[in-house]
Formats: sequence, C-alpha cells, structure tokens
Amino acid sequence: MLFSWGSLFARLNICGRFVGLLVVLFCCRGKSQDSSSTLNFSEGASLSNKSRTQTGLEYEFTQYFSEIPGNPKLNQSQLLRADIDSQFKGSRWNKKLEMTGISNVDWGTSLLGVNQAYTQSSGLNSSFTLGRKKEFWSGIDHAWKLSMWQPLLNLNPLDPAEQGLTGAFYNYSVGDNDFLIFATPIFIPTMGPEIKEKDKSLVSDSRWFQSPSSTYSLFNKEIKVLYSLEEVKMQDLVFKPGFGVRYRFNPDKPGNYLNLHFGRKPINALSLRYERFLLANGNNDQNGVAVVGPVVTYHQLGGVDFGMRTPDKDKFEISILFENPEKSNPQQVDSNSRIQWLQQQPQPLAAINLGVETFYGLDVEDDLKVHADLMRLQTLPTVDVDSKGQVQGSLFPRRTNFTSALKLGAVFSTAFIQSVYALSVDWIRDFDQQGDVLSFGGKWSRRSLSARLALDVLAVDQAKDNFDDRFINKFRGNDRVTAGLGYVF
Repeated sequence: MLFSWGSLFARLNICGRFVGLLVVLFCCRGKSQDSSSTLNFSEGASLSNKSRTQTGLEYEFTQYFSEIPGNPKLNQSQLLRADIDSQFKGSRWNKKLEMTGISNVDWGTSLLGVNQAYTQSSGLNSSFTLGRKKEFWSGIDHAWKLSMWQPLLNLNPLDPAEQGLTGAFYNYSVGDNDFLIFATPIFIPTMGPEIKEKDKSLVSDSRWFQSPSSTYSLFNKEIKVLYSLEEVKMQDLVFKPGFGVRYRFNPDKPGNYLNLHFGRKPINALSLRYERFLLANGNNDQNGVAVVGPVVTYHQLGGVDFGMRTPDKDKFEISILFENPEKSNPQQVDSNSRIQWLQQQPQPLAAINLGVETFYGLDVEDDLKVHADLMRLQTLPTVDVDSKGQVQGSLFPRRTNFTSALKLGAVFSTAFIQSVYALSVDWIRDFDQQGDVLSFGGKWSRRSLSARLALDVLAVDQAKDNFDDRFINKFRGNDRVTAGLGYVF
C-alpha cells in the first residue's frame, strides 16, 4: 500500500498513538490497590507511591512581529496542547508513558508525539527495556539538540523536544561502571511541520519551513519548477535496523566521570531525493516537473564525554562527537529515461563542546542555575548526488542551526505567597553567522493553574543586503512573543 509523503507523519502518529494506548492499558493493569496519582509536575519530584499520572492542558498564543505577505495566518498561531506523563514502579516491572498532543486552532491540524512509551524489567544489577525510551548518549548532542542520537519533536526549532529511540535496551551496572546495549528493527524519524503540495509548490503551515527554489536555470533560461510529492511505501521508511552501545564510569556521583558511545543507525532527519530539473512539461517548455520524496540514510557515530562533578551539583564537561554518514546513491530506474534522480548526501561531522553548569541554593525557597556551553562544529555542506555519486548541486546544504557558538543561560526560581515563580534567559552567539538568538521566559504557577510569557529575538550584525542562507539570517523575521495558560489535573 502506498502513502503520500504529506501524510507520512500522520501515519507515524497513528502508530505512536497505538503504542501509547497499549502502554497505558499495561500500566493500569499493573497498578497496586494502594497506588495513587500525584499532581506534582516538578522535574525532580520523588515518587511517594508506586504510580503517578500527570496530565496538563495549555492554551498557547504566539504573535510574530513581522508579517508574511499573502499569508496572514502565519502571522500568529493558536495551539492547544495536552501532555501526559504516566509512570508505574513495581518491585520488578517499571512502565512509562510520556506523550504530547498539539492542535493548531488556526489551521485545524493536529499532531501526537510519543516521547517515551516503554515497559522495563529490572533485576539486581541489570534491566531490560522494550519500547521507546530516552537515554543520555552524548553531552554535546543533548546540549545543542543536534539530534545525532535521538530524534526530535521539532515544531519549534528554538526549543525542540527530544524523543527516545524505539527498540530493545539492555543495561548492566556493576560498581561505578554502567553498560548499555541498544538494538532495533524499526526507525521513527524526527517529526517536524507537515509538508504539503499546493498549486505545484511545496508549502507548510509553519514559518520555520524553507521551501525549495521555484525556478531553475537551464541553458541560460529560467525554468519554473512544478513540484509534486512522491508516494512512498511505509515499510521502506520504517523497517530500518540500528544499534548503539554506551559505557559510563561514575555516571551519577560526585567526582570524575567518563562516557563512551558508538552506534550505527538511520539519520534521524529524513533525506530528500528528487528528480533533476530536466523533465519538461509537455504543455509548456518553460516549466519543469520535479517529484520530491523522502529517503532513509545511515550514519556511524561515536564520541566521548569526560568531566567532573562537585557535591554542590556543579559540573564541568568536555564532549566530543564524530559522525560519518554512509554514502548512498539513488538508483536509476531506466538508463534510457530522461528522468535523473538526485539524493542528498550528508558529509562527515566533528564537534566539540566545553560545558559548565553551576547551581546556587540561595535559600530554602530560592534557586539559581547558570550554564555555559562553547561549541565548535566542523562539516561540509550537504550535497546532492546522482546514481554515479557525482555531485549535482545542493538543494538544502545546512544540517545544523549553529556551527561555532557560545550559549549562556540562567534559570531563577522562587516561592512566594503560595505561588512559584520562574525566570529564564538564554543567549546564543554564533560567530560564523555573526548573529544572536535571545530568549526570555517567565512562568507563574499556583496549585493546578499556571501562566507563562516568552520572548524570542533573532538578529544579525549586518542586516542590510544580507543573503546568508544559514539559520539566524534565514529566520530573523521570526521574532515573536508567546503567552500560555495551563491547567494541571
């Protein structure tokens, strides 16, 4: 059976919804009679009972400071969001479900992301987990959301959410040594805005989507490109095996620590393959037809993290990551055909990050957390190759949002008059792009009710006549303010 690429993520959401439902039923079946729910949404909340279910609803309104000509619906957005976090801990079996449902009020579209959904059997020194589970693989991958290891729910590139890998996990710990083996027969990619075909163009309901060029130069003539989405078989994308191994020394306690990891798995972001712009439209020789579709490519990746923790929760870390994408050329269906397929070929990547994190307990009710990361990433632009491996151009050359960047951030929280207040600020300076991303956030919560306000600003040093196609300059018109009102029950 064939599925259009435009409905691919919707089909994957249905699969995730089915898995989530099974886990929910399994969790409910395993609850003991004295278990109860808790409404504690704090990240470090302890579990006083064997089971916990946390459910939150939020209405979010975003207003962008600049307008998109001809598409006023993209000048603002209204989202309804539901988050479910359910966990059961028994003497031997643990179960976890963490998922997010998002509905766009303006567009009438919805998305369900299953971040985690697993069942786990634990022994004295080991555990076996089956399902979708988030793990710590790499410090730089986690700090900069590079998505080399784990996929993302990437509707908001300024704050994407990590999702777990799906498969089987075997963990063994002895003393200060911790080993993890991961294997899977299936692949669920990074989930982003849905791409649709409209009037022979590729469009999306997101301001963070960049459409490919609508024209192509051929023999000194501008050819208009008419796009269409390729139909793909679901099994060609989902049934892709992979594995990963990890070793950690002293992963949790104060002192020196070490983390080693290696794996071979599909690249989380789907690559593109498309017809080269040589197929003329029979009705108009000024038009070209291009069929675009997704394809899964593989990479090998590995790295090392080492650093030191103090008893006061301070941390200094050096994280190194290497990635080697495997070469994969598109197959030429008919050697006599004028249609020539091109496919994206990512290039090897090397990155290093210096990270510092410190925690100040100002008093009983006031906390301040400060972090800094300095990252350097080296890679070549992604190229598009033909069936012989020859480079034929580059449709989307950039894989990462930042390459040489400094990130500074702080979070302050306090409790006052039965309410909790939190303020956050994050600043990213990319030296290659000569641009900045500045984010402010504030949140108030009292019992089951919460409200938040956020501001995001993107700017470059030289704004006039700047045609840089990298992340900050490309989306510097997406400055915005966001307000949210939530309820927990």
